[in-house]
Amino acid sequence: MVTSVTLDYEFPRYIKLPPRRTIEGGNVEAIEGTTVTVHARTNQPTQSGDLHFAKAERDTVPMEVSTADSHELTGRFVVRQSGSYTIKFRNTGGQNNPDPVVYDIIALPDKPPTAQFIRPDRPVIKVPSNVKVPIMMTAADDHGVKDVTLHAKQGNDNLLLSLNLLENKPATTQFRGSETFDLAGWKVEPGTKVDYWLTVRDTKEPTSNRFETARQVIEVIAPLPPEEKAKFEEAAKKTRRQKKKRKKE
Repeated sequence: MVTSVTLDYEFPRYIKLPPRRTIEGGNVEAIEGTTVTVHARTNQPTQSGDLHFAKAERDTVPMEVSTADSHELTGRFVVRQSGSYTIKFRNTGGQNNPDPVVYDIIALPDKPPTAQFIRPDRPVIKVPSNVKVPIMMTAADDHGVKDVTLHAKQGNDNLLLSLNLLENKPATTQFRGSETFDLAGWKVEPGTKVDYWLTVRDTKEPTSNRFETARQVIEVIAPLPPEEKAKFEEAAKKTRRQKKKRKKE
């Protein structure tokens, strides 16, 4: 019989966690992509051993018998999905261990990132064609966001902006950024609409998780006269200052 089991965890490189060693017991709970090394000790000398899996992409993985101690077996596998496994071995007399213990494998998924717009805080707004629109957004991921791309499009084909706000910057678990849409600079005509949205990717390897926000809309209306434009911009600044003050409080 197997008398003891310990586990070593080597986590995926991108989550930047140190390995965990000598975890007592055979039950596995780890994020997908973790390499698990199983160390098993038997009560009789062994000639061979295997890890046998249920509900997994492979049926068996061979275990190595220690050259220094034939009671020691070592096997490795990568956590891909939840399931279970057993440790089966054959002793030097050719007998198999009966009724091996069943150990659980719980694969923790790497969840996709999230993102949202803080400003504008409504899905549809109306803005004069000669006014700049402040955009503020956040994104988050349990292990790290590496790309936050802001898109803006007028109609079906006219792409106004596609900007990665994290370009040449390190990944982060919490992102907060801002940008300004210059409708006049883009020469957006009154009576048209500008759709804008975010696409976000995390640091998962080899293929990142992706999240896309719902599209929000700017309905472009007639430009303001100079005096009204100045008042509009001052009111917008005042509103932003008040929101910042409330946030600090």
